[in-house]
Amino acid sequence: MSRPRFAIVGHPNKGKSSIVATLAEDDAVAISPHPGTTTRARTYPMRLDGQVLYELVDTPGFQRAREMLAWLEANDRGAGARAAVVAKFLQAHASDPRFHDECELLTPIVEGAGILYVVDGSRPYGGQYEADMEILRWTGRPRMALINMIGAGDHIEQWRAALGQYFSIVRVFDAVRADFGKRIELLRSFGAIDERWAGPLNEAADALVAERKRRAQRAAAEIADLLVTALTTTVTVPLANRTPEREAEAHAEGRAKLRDRVRAREASSRRAVQEIYHHAGLAARESAGGYLVDDGFSVALEPGPSAELADLRDRLVGAGLGPDVELAVGGER
Repeated sequence: MSRPRFAIVGHPNKGKSSIVATLAEDDAVAISPHPGTTTRARTYPMRLDGQVLYELVDTPGFQRAREMLAWLEANDRGAGARAAVVAKFLQAHASDPRFHDECELLTPIVEGAGILYVVDGSRPYGGQYEADMEILRWTGRPRMALINMIGAGDHIEQWRAALGQYFSIVRVFDAVRADFGKRIELLRSFGAIDERWAGPLNEAADALVAERKRRAQRAAAEIADLLVTALTTTVTVPLANRTPEREAEAHAEGRAKLRDRVRAREASSRRAVQEIYHHAGLAARESAGGYLVDDGFSVALEPGPSAELADLRDRLVGAGLGPDVELAVGGER
């Protein structure tokens, strides 16, 4: 196997696509609160410096698991042949629209992908899930269960007890709120599914940690330059006369121009940092509030960065804004 490959499977609307988007760092993954958004299996590679570290396959949800399991059991030839029976099912139903989703999600597994089975831990466990878990066991492929937390409920322990009957490894993973450390921890745990993947996945995790530090350095440099620009930008407004009315108008005009310049530079920096963290497509909600205090104009200000500001920029870049930086835009991470 040239690289680790995992199929993300489960029932519809359990957060499978959100997990793919998080672990592949790909905002192009289609995510919707409505079931049935994913209709075909699609592979999303995690690339770093042009190299594919691992692949994630987003799949449709199980639709007719009980009917499929009944077919498998009717054609059972013993434990050693069950993976072959699953492959036979796919061949027999390749053009059957009733089992389109089952064929789509099982094909990458039969071709060698590991299994990440996703459930919603905020909702109670139900017996309807046992058919698809049994089908996954029939494939004989390495598998792990992920308990995703979509809503406010907490049924984790109930799910742990049930999943433990079918999966040797069960992890709780909130795809939306998991920070970078949690993602790396989960990635390393994938290596326990199949020992052949342990080495490549640990190397991938180490590479991502190093890349994260580089991103923090680049983001720090961008933010430091923004601070320098915001603190040193000046606007000159000519006065035709020195009347109080004209001076008030000039101050208002100057504030508006300076605010617009700082706002434009801030927007540019925000886009740059979004691109650094691979969130270029993230929509931002910007505040219309004031960017400058009333006494933001001072006759003592001189154009160009001072030695103190240059030192501030150098120290921010050198610090890298800490070992880990999370980008928050408009209240959404």
